[in-house]
Amino acid sequence: MNDTARALKFFYLYLKKYKLQFLVIAVFVLAATYLQVAAPVVLGDAITHLTTYVTDFFHASTLS
Repeated sequence: MNDTARALKFFYLYLKKYKLQFLVIAVFVLAATYLQVAAPVVLGDAITHLTTYVTDFFHASTLS
């Protein structure tokens, strides 16, 4: 257990100067994960609205 504690202390001290970079990476990872989940929903809604618009457009043009 002593070696583990020493290793953790070593890596903490070694990587301490990169705290900001780790924070920026974590924010981008969270944002990318959210966008991967949200993008199909947004695209599905956009395709539904586009299909409705095009259907209404052609339906209206055939009536006149």
